[in-house]
Amino acid sequence: MERVVLFAGPAEDPYDPGLRSAVMEPPLGLLYLAAALRRSGSCEAVKLVDAYRDPAEAGRLEETLRDFGATQLWVSLMSQDGARCFGGLALRLHERLPHIRLVAGGKFFQNAPLEALRPGWNGFDAIVLGDADLEVERILACSGVHRCAPLPSVELPYPRRELVDIRDYAGTRPPHFCVIGARGCVGNCSFCALAQRRPYRRAPAAVALEIEQLIVETGVGCYSIIDDLMPFDPDRFACYTEALVRLPGWVRLDVSWRADRFTPITAATLAAARVRIVRFGIEAIDPDLQRLLGKPCSREQIRNAVRWARAEGLAAATYFMFGFPTDTEESVAELLDFMGELASETPVPPYLGVLRVLPGTALERIYGPQPARGLPEERMLEVLSGWRRRFPDFFGAGA
Repeated sequence: MERVVLFAGPAEDPYDPGLRSAVMEPPLGLLYLAAALRRSGSCEAVKLVDAYRDPAEAGRLEETLRDFGATQLWVSLMSQDGARCFGGLALRLHERLPHIRLVAGGKFFQNAPLEALRPGWNGFDAIVLGDADLEVERILACSGVHRCAPLPSVELPYPRRELVDIRDYAGTRPPHFCVIGARGCVGNCSFCALAQRRPYRRAPAAVALEIEQLIVETGVGCYSIIDDLMPFDPDRFACYTEALVRLPGWVRLDVSWRADRFTPITAATLAAARVRIVRFGIEAIDPDLQRLLGKPCSREQIRNAVRWARAEGLAAATYFMFGFPTDTEESVAELLDFMGELASETPVPPYLGVLRVLPGTALERIYGPQPARGLPEERMLEVLSGWRRRFPDFFGAGA
């Protein structure tokens, strides 16, 4: 019987200072894998180690593996930066603990460069591409590069959330859980690597049931529903609202929505279904950039979405990014002015991040893997720091 350590790799992000002091999420994908391993019957014990939340865990990994009696280490690498931070740790572990099988997976490999997909990359025995939830028995014994089949629309076991203490991830906010309703999206945004033509989707009633069970087991009342299909499928949205309205009135939900698909009726329906925060990924306000990104939305539509949400007691969280080759001091100042206008309309300050060009995306084909920035990196970091100083409580500045 196998004893598997699931390891969330460390990462540094100069574009998101103070990330670990703000609200964070447990590595939900690894918790799903833990549930699948238990269901497989081939695994005696599973331990989760999160070096993303606490980078010091990486330095203790060899000791952890020895103490646990691990036979396999599965590492989740979510980005190129995460792979860089993991460095040559796998090679060192392979030398010191040759009896332990090393497996790598995660979003980094979804559209990774070819050199990262060669057998033996950085000392790993196997590299897994895709969602592994239904193929853990094969992964326990595979070698080289293993491509998982797309997940069918069947119910997976609930993630093993008992392996982490949700309070360790609460930061300055009340603890909350993410519950997955769908993996993948049909939005086809040019910067996103998540789009799938046949996304995995769960029944909305099953999502509501999972939340009900978590309420009973933990008493936690805040939940993020991850389902990017909902804004595009009115029937699915109707099933959600019918299921969620039966939750206790004190429960607080948040969902993501498209601002160009948001209406007063949408706002009222979400509010009746226990939703308290609606998240809008706006990204840009320049029409040419919006068309390039695949998210056209006028400023008036954005303003209306925020106001319609407020009218129903919903807090609108808006997300923007800069760092495009076409950025100028003037265009960034215009963006910040617009974000400041929105900040007066909602209790959640607009979020500002830096554009990442992900491998394999349409945006990479347009800009290349490392596009020139319109502003120097030092200036971008200065803009980020200045914006976040305006809202220290929200961004965890100084924590």
